[in-house]
Formats: sequence, C-alpha cells, structure tokens
Amino acid sequence: MLLQVIPFKRFSFKDHVFQIIPLVKPKNARNLCPASLSSLFKRFPLLNDHCNVVEADKEWRSHVDMPIDYFEIDSSQSTFAFYNMMDVEFYWNRVFAGFAAKLPNGEPQFPTLNRYHF
Repeated sequence: MLLQVIPFKRFSFKDHVFQIIPLVKPKNARNLCPASLSSLFKRFPLLNDHCNVVEADKEWRSHVDMPIDYFEIDSSQSTFAFYNMMDVEFYWNRVFAGFAAKLPNGEPQFPTLNRYHF
C-alpha cells in the first residue's frame, strides 16, 4: 500500500479574525484596548443578532473598575508587569466568577460578557 503524502500548509495568522485576539489579554483589557467592542461586532455581525451590543460595550468598559487586589497582585510587582504576565484564563475567570463578579443581589455583574465570554 502506498501512502500519499499531503503537503503541510501553514496556517496563516494574517487573517483579520486574529486581529481581535489581543483584546482578551489582561494588560489590553485593563487598559481598555480597544476602548469599545465595536470592532468585534463588525467582524462577527452574527453577534449583533444574539447580543445586546450596548450592554456588552458598557460591561467591557466597567470591568476595569474591579479592584486590583481582586486579581491577587503582589505589591512588590508593578501593576503593568503583573497584567503583562497574567494568564488570560486566570484573569477572565476572576472577572466572571467569585464575589467581585456578583452584584449584591447575587446576579452576575457582567452577564452579557459572561454569556459570550468576551
């Protein structure tokens, strides 16, 4: 039996979809870079049909008001260095889970972002 060799083609990371990925990095999210999620909604128009765009943008801008100590920042590190090194999954799990992510009535503080995991 002869095996057919299929040439390996590299995946192109130049696609515009990958320009959105940096927004989930903690240092970018905390600096509101981008200031709005409008580029995300333009790139994925289907989200407009299933998501309250105004609420998502409002939650995006307000998530930066969560207290710094909630992210367990070591006082010997600069805030910039900490967010630069922070694991993306740790950051967003802290934003979407735990006591600081809930309103006094127990409802999620960021229900739109949490629902779509922006």
